Amino acid sequence: MVASCLLGFFAVATASAEESSFRLADLQWKHRLLLVFAANEEDARFARQYAEWQRTVAGMEERDLLWVPLMAGKPSRAAGRTINLASQEAIRRVLGVNSGEFAVLLVGRDGGVKLRKAEPVEAISLFALIDAMPMRREEMRRQPRSKP
Repeated sequence: MVASCLLGFFAVATASAEESSFRLADLQWKHRLLLVFAANEEDARFARQYAEWQRTVAGMEERDLLWVPLMAGKPSRAAGRTINLASQEAIRRVLGVNSGEFAVLLVGRDGGVKLRKAEPVEAISLFALIDAMPMRREEMRRQPRSKP
C-alpha cells in the first residue's frame, strides 16, 4: 500500500508542480529526502530538527540526504528549487499531513516512506536507519576507505 501511495504521491506532486521548478519525481533514485512539515519556522520542533541537521550536515550529505522544509502557507526551497503552495498542498494531501501539523518523513531513494514521526528525529537514529538500507550498504561498499 505504501508503494502505491508513493507512486501516486510522486505523480500528484509532479502534476501539481508544473508552474514550479520543484518536482519530487526528479529526485527519486537520486537522493534521500528529509521532509520536515511545520506551521512556520518559529515552531520549536522545526528549530530542533533544523539544529540537528546543521550539527550533523556532513553525515547527512554523506548519505545523500536532502533537507526539504514545508511550511504551511509559505513557499519553500529545496535542492535549489522553489516549492510552490500548490505543490506543498498536494504533497501534504497524499502523505496525510495536515496544514500546520509538524511531521518528519524520511523518503528513500526508491520513493518509499521509511520513517514518519510527529517529533524531531535525532541524526543518530536517521543514520542507523539509512545505513541499514540495502542501497546504502552497497554505497558504503563502493566508497573508497580512508587510511587511518
